[in-house]
Amino acid sequence: MKMHPITFISILLLLIISSFQVQAQWHEQTSPIATTLYTVSVVDDSVAWAGGTGGKVLRTVDGGITWTQVGAGALGTDDVYNIFGIDSSNALCTTSSTTTYIYKTTDGGATWTQVFSQVGGFMDAIWMFDSDNGFAYGDPVGGTWELYKTSDGGNTWTPAASLPQDGTEAGWNNAMYVSDPYIYFGTNNSRIYYSTDRGATWTIQTITYPNSYSIWFNDSNRGMMGGSQLNQTTDGGMTWTALNNLPSTGSINSLTGKDNMWWVARQANVIYNSTDNGATWDSQYVSPTAGLYFAMARSRDPQDSLIIAVRNDGGISAYGPSGPTGVKQDNNTPIPLTFNLAQNYPNPFNPSTRIEFNVPETGNVKLTVYNVLGQEVAVLVNGMVTAGLHTATFNASSLPSGTYIYKLQSNNSVMVKKMMLMK
Repeated sequence: MKMHPITFISILLLLIISSFQVQAQWHEQTSPIATTLYTVSVVDDSVAWAGGTGGKVLRTVDGGITWTQVGAGALGTDDVYNIFGIDSSNALCTTSSTTTYIYKTTDGGATWTQVFSQVGGFMDAIWMFDSDNGFAYGDPVGGTWELYKTSDGGNTWTPAASLPQDGTEAGWNNAMYVSDPYIYFGTNNSRIYYSTDRGATWTIQTITYPNSYSIWFNDSNRGMMGGSQLNQTTDGGMTWTALNNLPSTGSINSLTGKDNMWWVARQANVIYNSTDNGATWDSQYVSPTAGLYFAMARSRDPQDSLIIAVRNDGGISAYGPSGPTGVKQDNNTPIPLTFNLAQNYPNPFNPSTRIEFNVPETGNVKLTVYNVLGQEVAVLVNGMVTAGLHTATFNASSLPSGTYIYKLQSNNSVMVKKMMLMK
């Protein structure tokens, strides 16, 4: 019996939500360094960037299965305090010593070009609204906050607004959240600055504690701010109230969320999770080392699930179905402990892409591709598959550009993801 396309798509959406809630878990990724990582940016379930001490930048294009060092060069040895990955090739980062800089790469980190400098400044965060337009904020210089905008992909930066400093207030690296056209950035002055027009004008939002190290919103109204304690808002930041039920003590500079779920790490090696908008918290993951979590980011694609958290010992933890999920055999072949479908790579693609999947035991497996109408366009795998990590290739040379959905079925397990063909 054929399924009605609308019914089919509804089921696929439910499967996507279920895969995020059930299949996702924390696991350690293999880091090529053992020094501090200050910042991380997650583009999608495949691509993420991280930065740290000594001009180090790391990049993954396979959901964290492998991380590669792509820093140094023009970055020198100054610490990378904030990074924003645009895609697998393009990224912006900032370093600061006696002068603060912004650097850009267009070739996956092979080379970096200086695109901004400010003597005596400290650039705290960069965020691109899209591939062309972006915003950056830094500590005040000469009594005025350093606020800059770009309209050419970060190649040039011009002042966005004149916002006076209050006393000796300053900002914090990574302490900015953007949902175009809204911008929030934190300070050490019991206040958050808020703009509704990409930084042209600003209002002040008061918080309970002096420091706002990290900010995240799950929707236009509900957000959280991490400092010495958590603050939360349910009215878009017009009012912030203390949330004092998070276990343990220490600065909170790592947080993110999705729907009614939140993940928070103090400067310790424990990540806490709430599934009820902060009403209750549980210890969800303890890292295998004593390194302290310094930053956390979730994929900016709302359909994706990957979260990356980085530590001051170079450690990298990942939450989501992508990435390594098991131990290795002597021949370095992963033994998957869970059923898993990874994000295709590259994505977007033209005309072919690779799809990796794990099956925990030998059995019948089917990997199918559908268009957005629910029509089957390709069957990549259909038959007996041995336990382990497998790769299938999808060639869409005969198909039109657009969004496609791919579904993995094995025994009673099903996972679904989407991909984009761009010709």
